[in-house]
Amino acid sequence: MAIMTIFESIGLAVIVALSFWCVYCIFGYGIELQKNEDETL
Repeated sequence: MAIMTIFESIGLAVIVALSFWCVYCIFGYGIELQKNEDETL
């Protein structure tokens, strides 16, 4: 029973970490696009 709870907690932590990583990558790409756009003007 305790092992199931630990695995569920680890699974939830992995999902949250992947979500934050995806948001980080999207914002990083947006910053790059904005920087490129600013340089062309």
